[in-house]
Amino acid sequence: MTKDSIFVREATIEEQIKYGTAAEVAELLSELPPEFRASAASALAESGVKNKASFLGGKLVDDMLKGDINNRSDLMNYFANWLEGGKYKPETLATTDADAVKLLMEAVNTTSVLTNKKRQDIRDVIDTILTDKRLSANATDAAKEQFKIFRNML
Repeated sequence: MTKDSIFVREATIEEQIKYGTAAEVAELLSELPPEFRASAASALAESGVKNKASFLGGKLVDDMLKGDINNRSDLMNYFANWLEGGKYKPETLATTDADAVKLLMEAVNTTSVLTNKKRQDIRDVIDTILTDKRLSANATDAAKEQFKIFRNML
């Protein structure tokens, strides 16, 4: 098998999704050729990436398989719609890694999806994460710093 083999490329995609940071996974998903969407969707569903970023699973897998995620802009719109839809709780966002928080900030900065009410809701969730002793213990120091930046930009 050569490095250009479809099997080698699929294995590489699966490894990157499994072991990469949330930012690396997002970059990969936004640049992926259509013929590798099914492999990437499968890898997303099987990997533990949802533990780093709860928004990198579920409906995203379905949207990728439907062909709705074709570039970085599509991915940012997906993330912004995920935030607007309120499909998160402080408990799930608290475990988000710093790279993933940066992705959410990018989504907010590059789209116009979020309403003022939802921005306030997200600020409240971030406040809960930063002030609740149990939730704060689940967030890394780097993630807490990114959450503070995120809260201030909302």
